[in-house]
Amino acid sequence: MEKNEIYYTVNNKKSNELYQKYINKSKYIDNLNFLGRLGDYKYYNIDSAVNRSILLFKELLYK
Repeated sequence: MEKNEIYYTVNNKKSNELYQKYINKSKYIDNLNFLGRLGDYKYYNIDSAVNRSILLFKELLYK
């Protein structure tokens, strides 16, 4: 492994099924939220990542 190697999500059937299992299991854990490229399992540019975090914050704030 190289130093500072960048990792991105791989959207294939196997990894998407695994991601869905994590999401299903997380429903039973209070106050657990997935966020960011790895948390949402999506590629985000930095502006989209910041926007997503603001939206989640507002959602949790007004729950």
